[in-house]
Amino acid sequence: MAIKLGWKQALAAAAGAAAGLGVHMVKEAMAFRVLHEDVHVPGLPKAFDGYRIYFISDIHRRALPENEIAALQGKADIVWIGGDLTDRGVPEERTRANMRMLRTLGPSYAVYGNHDYEAYMPNMEKLDRLLEECGVKPLGSKNVPLHRGGSTVWLAGIDDLGPAGLWRGDPRIRREDCVLVLMHDPKWIVALRRTSANYAFAGHTHGGQISLPVVGPAASKPFYKTYLDGTHFIEAEDGGTTGLRISRGIGTSHFPLRLGSPAETHLLTLRSAPALAK
Repeated sequence: MAIKLGWKQALAAAAGAAAGLGVHMVKEAMAFRVLHEDVHVPGLPKAFDGYRIYFISDIHRRALPENEIAALQGKADIVWIGGDLTDRGVPEERTRANMRMLRTLGPSYAVYGNHDYEAYMPNMEKLDRLLEECGVKPLGSKNVPLHRGGSTVWLAGIDDLGPAGLWRGDPRIRREDCVLVLMHDPKWIVALRRTSANYAFAGHTHGGQISLPVVGPAASKPFYKTYLDGTHFIEAEDGGTTGLRISRGIGTSHFPLRLGSPAETHLLTLRSAPALAK
């Protein structure tokens, strides 16, 4: 037998459903997930097979949970922070606490995202000093050699304001060397299309942050509907191919809500793979 609801009951039911959805969206935004992933990198030296990277991006306004970070002790060889590590109005002590926690996991490098610039321009040196005092190295658009077992891999940064693609112009880097790129915004695939690297890692998109059933991401430009999250492969003019891993990030912008795009960080284990055909 059908049950008829009056308008008051229907309104109450709708309000309850909306409240339940809101609670779910807050929980999804505030969750702390670590995805364990193997990344097969063509051209990776054998000595780096098994090298572990803790990759975190888009912290924004979040205070990282001490217990969850402590649980990662001894599990990473290096930490990569993929930009938007702070935001306008975030107390410096919160940013310091986050950076200090991450530094306990291993040597740490960071690139800046658009929200970092919004928070600190025109005095980005102040943010540089903050990170350095916490033991985190601002990478900017520089190249840093990583050594292991007599082999070298290059970590190449792409700052959110560029310039980009400097690794092929660096006289220290040979054509056959393995280059891993850390950047904030996947828009810098324009650099990867000019000069290939072995693999690149980005954030910025939040995976859309709010992703509606059928409709998909609520407010993504056409570019980001393609390069939203997950793994992609970028063909370059020099004949090479670059793997690109895009993270949904751990924080949020505008509102502390997520739907269909849960917050995530990554414990990446690099694996040697045959070089892709040139």
